[in-house]
Amino acid sequence: MRKPPLSAGYWRFSPYCTRLTPVGGSLARLRAWLERSSAGRVPGAAAAQKASEGSKVPGQGIYVAQRSKQYRAGNCRLGMLRPLPAAVQDFMNITVFDEHHEVFLFWEESIASGKLHKGSTLLHVDGHADLAAPWVQDSVYSPNVRRFVRTQLNIGNFILPAVLRGIFNQVIFLDRARAPRKKEKHNIGTLYGSGRWINMDFPKDRLSASLYPDAKEWQYTIIGDASDIKAQDFTLDIDLDYFYGYYSPRPQYEICLSDRQLKHVKKMFLSDDKYKISLNKFAVEKRTLRAKTLRGLEDVICNSSREWIECAIKYFTDSLKVKPASASICRSVKSGYTPAKHAQYAEETLIKYLKGHKGMDYSDIVSAFEVYPFITRVGDIIYNPLLNKKMELERDNRFIWDGIARGKNLRQIFKDMFSRCEGERKSLEKEVLKFIFYLKGNFFIK
Repeated sequence: MRKPPLSAGYWRFSPYCTRLTPVGGSLARLRAWLERSSAGRVPGAAAAQKASEGSKVPGQGIYVAQRSKQYRAGNCRLGMLRPLPAAVQDFMNITVFDEHHEVFLFWEESIASGKLHKGSTLLHVDGHADLAAPWVQDSVYSPNVRRFVRTQLNIGNFILPAVLRGIFNQVIFLDRARAPRKKEKHNIGTLYGSGRWINMDFPKDRLSASLYPDAKEWQYTIIGDASDIKAQDFTLDIDLDYFYGYYSPRPQYEICLSDRQLKHVKKMFLSDDKYKISLNKFAVEKRTLRAKTLRGLEDVICNSSREWIECAIKYFTDSLKVKPASASICRSVKSGYTPAKHAQYAEETLIKYLKGHKGMDYSDIVSAFEVYPFITRVGDIIYNPLLNKKMELERDNRFIWDGIARGKNLRQIFKDMFSRCEGERKSLEKEVLKFIFYLKGNFFIK
């Protein structure tokens, strides 16, 4: 059995044209070797794995697929790759995706190749539950998975179709808010088994059995820490926005106060001794409070976003006590949930910690750009700032903006606030002051 002509690197197949993209080695040698093989299949897969494992360059492997004609003609099952040789499949465990609903194809391909068993457990590590029920025009059970994902799914509704198709019967959601452990059982099915009208939590009776012949029972668990995982065989699905809890995909609109408006507001408050705010005193209190909070914590707190992300990733991987069967990583940059300037760093850091943690030997990283080139991202326009101009504001200022939305002027809003919160007047004064000096906007005081 011939050994593949690999030197210091690995090869990937380009689905857009009939060529091989070299990362290392000789293109002519590998092309000649593939031509001598049967229809592009690799008889020396075991030797290729051994050769790649013996290389000194970390993260090397071999990834050889069928020819690109199968992409164009749609002859592959699910419109994707044919199953790779078993020796190659064993060490391809992490797949990186751009948007989260694209992982649905990865799950289906894993089922088809035997790497994932139906009815398994999903560990969903995400900043959002992604449990929206899709309003689909095509059936969930459609054999053309490629078209179904491209036209019917988006970044928030891909888990329930996976449950309906039997890929998972248990979903574990790692909540970023450290919620207490919660376990629920739900029913799910589609009206008349059509795969189009999805319904949940209907009663178990004869009528429901006739209306939802494809009904399934599945378990949904919410945990606050990865150490609570008890399942031995599960699929790990990570969205990088889990580690960016402070980041908002929508634009932060600021309110601008002119000098005349600010003078009017100061006069309104400082004229009454009952509600008088001492600006200097508040400034001193704020500076003192910050000094007391941060004193002695220089070695604990992080001074940059990258340090904070690495701390969060390290805590997650250290808490994960059980090795997953496979893992997928979603970038969520296009949809805006992960800041683009830190996405690559977060991805590389997560892969680094997953590789060296608890014997998780991930020898190769497969990019979804090469495996699934046909994906069009349906969820891109969901959070387009041109379409959604809803202001994202702090929770402390929500009462003020609710009043503005109802047509009240600032004087009425502040009077209502003080009348409702008389017992907390001092803390409320600070919030009003923060609103005046930190938020800026284009409105006039009547």
